[in-house]
Amino acid sequence: VASTLHRNQAALSANPLTKLPGNPAIEEEVTRRIQENVPFAFLYVDIDHFKSYNDTYGFAEGDRILHATAEMLQESLRSDGGQDWFAGHIGGDDFVVIVDPAQAPSVAQRIVSLFDERAPGFYPDADRARGYVEIENRQGRLERFPLVCLSIGSVSSRQRALDHYAKVVRIASEMKTYCKSHSDHRLSRFAFDRRSD
Repeated sequence: VASTLHRNQAALSANPLTKLPGNPAIEEEVTRRIQENVPFAFLYVDIDHFKSYNDTYGFAEGDRILHATAEMLQESLRSDGGQDWFAGHIGGDDFVVIVDPAQAPSVAQRIVSLFDERAPGFYPDADRARGYVEIENRQGRLERFPLVCLSIGSVSSRQRALDHYAKVVRIASEMKTYCKSHSDHRLSRFAFDRRSD
């Protein structure tokens, strides 16, 4: 009965588009690993330039990228062969992957490689060949935005004393922001927190 209730609760919190677990399940998974002292790496995955894609092609096409990203995350995790992995969808263009710290570099590399290989296929030929989309801003001027790519910020319990969920998210967000600070980047990238407590 408890197992059925848990599955039903997880299903209710799942993102309706990607079917990946949502915020409550993500927090529960991190908390479980902390309480059971299970080493983990938390990868915060963000789709860069997603708003410009949505503004150009519409929400239905944006949903197609979100769905494809969820599938790429799961494909990358399955191909690593690890047992204790987790993929979740925070909402919008933000995702989470949780793996054993030893797997994290290869998983992150696989995710960005797969995304960069497939992302150009979401664009019409002309925009793909140009390498950007043009959108009129509020002042009526055209702005250029690169094709979508990923920024992944990661933190590991092997490097830091991760004793609560908020700390995990804060550090991973810092690393994701570091990736995004290179506004001219056109390829996906990831950054691992190398600091120690």
